[in-house]
Amino acid sequence: MRSLIVLLLMAWPAYGQINAPQQIDEHTPIVCTSEQAADVYIWRVSGAAKRVVLNNGSTIHVWAPPGEYDISLTTISIVIDWQKQSKDVVYQEHSAKLKVGSVPDPGPKPNPNPLPPPPGKRWALVVEETSQRTPAQSNLFLQLRKDLPLPRLLIIDKDATANSVKQYLSKVPQGMSLPVLCIVDQATGELVRVVPVPGTVDEFKKELER
Repeated sequence: MRSLIVLLLMAWPAYGQINAPQQIDEHTPIVCTSEQAADVYIWRVSGAAKRVVLNNGSTIHVWAPPGEYDISLTTISIVIDWQKQSKDVVYQEHSAKLKVGSVPDPGPKPNPNPLPPPPGKRWALVVEETSQRTPAQSNLFLQLRKDLPLPRLLIIDKDATANSVKQYLSKVPQGMSLPVLCIVDQATGELVRVVPVPGTVDEFKKELER
């Protein structure tokens, strides 16, 4: 039975959507915020920088030794069109550059008592071959959407073209039968593991929290 809900996966680069200083003195608090409202925020900071995610993901505090850093942000927004009975999952990429200190230190001493980032929640990315979905899988996915509403659960076809999901699709082991469950750390955007999709809702939730 074909679902009335169609997920449209889109991604495009968007610049200037991260509110962050271009240059900042050493030992000065660094706060970066997203100017793009979204349901999910996935931050990445290059180099030796450390970060803490706040405000439901829309803000990060960064600790970094002198140097230059690239800050990137993936935002995921859910747009519902009730008239068309469709849901659009919109991915956007944002970037900014940050320079800490006037002269980069080739051998900075790390903070002996850094504030570790809190453990992030995990969200589930199910990769399937839509044309081969079985009735049992349809029932499972329907129940999962009720228990794990978007954006914590995304179900996509293996041929999805959005850049933000390609990074996870490329890490699915070759020869692994679909559908598979990709578990992603929401705070870091890192892939935790890839496993076959469990057969029940309870098993799915246990795997997500493990």
